[in-house]
Amino acid sequence: GEFLVATRDEYERVAHLRPFRLPGGDIAAREPRRSALGLLHAVYGQDALAMTDIPSVRAFSEAERRVLGQMLARGVNAPVTSSAGRLFDGFASLVGLKRRAAFEGQAAMMLEHAIDPAAPYGSYDYEYDAAPGVLDWRPMLRRAVADLIASVPASEIAARFHNTLVAMIVTVARSVGISDVVLTGGCFQNARL
Repeated sequence: GEFLVATRDEYERVAHLRPFRLPGGDIAAREPRRSALGLLHAVYGQDALAMTDIPSVRAFSEAERRVLGQMLARGVNAPVTSSAGRLFDGFASLVGLKRRAAFEGQAAMMLEHAIDPAAPYGSYDYEYDAAPGVLDWRPMLRRAVADLIASVPASEIAARFHNTLVAMIVTVARSVGISDVVLTGGCFQNARL
């Protein structure tokens, strides 16, 4: 989730996705439901643990939610990340596409392929604070949760998620006066983006 302005000789970090905690650390790459719980916790705090109408939360037993909630609240074995990959994973799990992955990137791939390519669907809100260069995905998550509770299909939520990421990328590029953008990393092997 890093935005770098680069020349042949140097680079400068100009923006990044708002960080969130990953309960269990690296295991979240194989359990997208953990990324989802970390995202929800960043927005709703401990109340996220009771949001069992959301598939990602319901995927944990009550005892697991209690332990993971303590990890998130205390920051123990819950490192902070600004990873775009974990953001993709979290949203894939939120909409019920993948709670556990057979390989890293599987949930992100499923989120991309859930989209009806012919449908525009619009995008979600987000916030951008240019001074520290932080793209805040929390408004997007709040709206996606509302859509999920309102039984909006995963294909629409996935499309809006992708469209919002495009809007974020364009916002940062414009704010630093860049017209050519290169996307790197696993989650940017994505035809929609």
